[in-house]
Amino acid sequence: MKHVLIGLLLWISQNSAFQTLPQAPLPELQVVPQTALTRLLYADNLLARLTPKELRELESDVAALYDNQNNKIYVAANIELHSAHGNSVLVHELVHFLQFANGKNEEAACINALEGDAYRIQAKYMETHGLVPEFDEFTIRIRSTCYLD
Repeated sequence: MKHVLIGLLLWISQNSAFQTLPQAPLPELQVVPQTALTRLLYADNLLARLTPKELRELESDVAALYDNQNNKIYVAANIELHSAHGNSVLVHELVHFLQFANGKNEEAACINALEGDAYRIQAKYMETHGLVPEFDEFTIRIRSTCYLD
């Protein structure tokens, strides 16, 4: 999969303002069950308060995540990584990898603010490969919003 990640990083650098960082170690890719991915992303106390139906809906919305602390991309086992859609999921997470590698996370108002670039570049990848993104600009804006407590 290393060659796939390198190819996708090159595609990102050719189709966005993000430049690849040859000196940065590539993130490790780990395929995990959907429930494990959801638990990595959300706190257990939140998940414990959800009904089984709410938990299934939440799980169906999570395809992958980039863990900047461990430089790992976790991908749900139901994602076909050798497909254009699977590669678009990797593109999204590789954008996050580049954001952290370039310190963009330190400039962001919140962690959600990083999602805009990742979704827009993923959408461009999908459209380039004949796919229709499952999200639109409104969805991107909602997922990129910083919420105040």
